[in-house]
Amino acid sequence: MDGARAPVLLKTARQYDFILTSAWTNKTAKPIDDMAQAIAKVWAPIARLKVPIVAIRDNPSPGGVPEANPNNCLANVGVAEANQKCGLSREKAIDRFTDPYGIAVKQTPRSHLVDLTRWYCDNSTCPVVIGGVNVYRDNSNVTTNYARTMAPSSDRALIRAGARTDRRA
Repeated sequence: MDGARAPVLLKTARQYDFILTSAWTNKTAKPIDDMAQAIAKVWAPIARLKVPIVAIRDNPSPGGVPEANPNNCLANVGVAEANQKCGLSREKAIDRFTDPYGIAVKQTPRSHLVDLTRWYCDNSTCPVVIGGVNVYRDNSNVTTNYARTMAPSSDRALIRAGARTDRRA
């Protein structure tokens, strides 16, 4: 949310159950304190309106260049070898980047961080094919099909964050 859009959001924020935000953070340089402070500053007026803010941690990414697209690798290997040869290093794809949202959430009341990393990665690898579904459509975005497989987990995360209620209850 940039400054130009904040006034509109402030006028309409109470119409929403929660505000959802995400960002491409795998290029975030350290130190990130200034970025986290800027995010918290933008969120503060929304938090004062008592509208929950949900920040989604960025998904693992092989990098911001087209050559890093996992599909280029997948095109040259068989299904049985896909994750072994094309899988991403968890350390390089996500763990080395500090997400400024995590810091901003600690500074902002009624804000929540939803980290879905466990649905992308194990302890060391982020597979590029999970459950027979191609995870990445390019070098940083997930496929629609993989996003759909994550929908139940994402929904439960929103419920845990208090951003929405369980309709089955």
